[in-house]
Amino acid sequence: MRNVAKTIFREVKNLNREFSKIGDFEYFLVESDSTDSTLQELVRTRSIHPEFDFISMGDLSNKEPDRISRLIVARNRYVEEIRNRSLRKKYDFVVVADFDKVNTDVKYKCLIKSIKLLNTYDAICANQKRRYYDLLALRHKYWCPENIFVTFEWYRTILPHTKARQAAIFSRMITIDSKLPPLEVDSAFGGLAIYKLEVFTRFDYTFDRYAQPGDIDHVILSRKIRSAGGKIVIDPQLINGGWNSHNLGSFKMLRIIRYWTKHLLRN
Repeated sequence: MRNVAKTIFREVKNLNREFSKIGDFEYFLVESDSTDSTLQELVRTRSIHPEFDFISMGDLSNKEPDRISRLIVARNRYVEEIRNRSLRKKYDFVVVADFDKVNTDVKYKCLIKSIKLLNTYDAICANQKRRYYDLLALRHKYWCPENIFVTFEWYRTILPHTKARQAAIFSRMITIDSKLPPLEVDSAFGGLAIYKLEVFTRFDYTFDRYAQPGDIDHVILSRKIRSAGGKIVIDPQLINGGWNSHNLGSFKMLRIIRYWTKHLLRN
């Protein structure tokens, strides 16, 4: 997590409101490479919310220039923390959440329903009430069988850039009806996911020998879960947000506005 100074305090407050209705909970947040006042806001948040804690990994970008490698280092740090804490305290489940304004509509009634699914599944991933955005973490035989940018590069050989992006990426940002039953996938995240504790006592995000081009952190973890016989689902009723900076790009007019805004500012 990086550069969330403007949002972190509010997001923790919002999540606290819903998680407190379920039972006791704790946060552990991993930060790195922030260039704004994120660290100061994290300190302020910890001073007000005793259940909140964090660690800063400092400047990882020099040590790990590749973004996915940095994410793996950061995520493995909270896996380490989960393992250490679980030796001292009993946890019923683990929630992994992003703090980049995607978890704006989380409700405890939806969380309760998803937690009950842990009797059947090992990972319960969030849905959005607008277009599903997290395609990089998604793997599904028909919907998104590989990294979308690998697909995009293939489309670029036969289509102009804009049409290739539409075919490979934006056309897959579908809206999933919240009334549908759990959708089993090979991998997913969606900005928030609920896991059985044993997922993190057994597995981490480190690359394995089955890695494919374009595999990211969540895909690696999901493959390890499934290789051990576990199951992963997107729970359509577990709505964590609506429009965000990721799925808004699926609208052609907004993409045009963004392009010209960037072009005009540059000139």
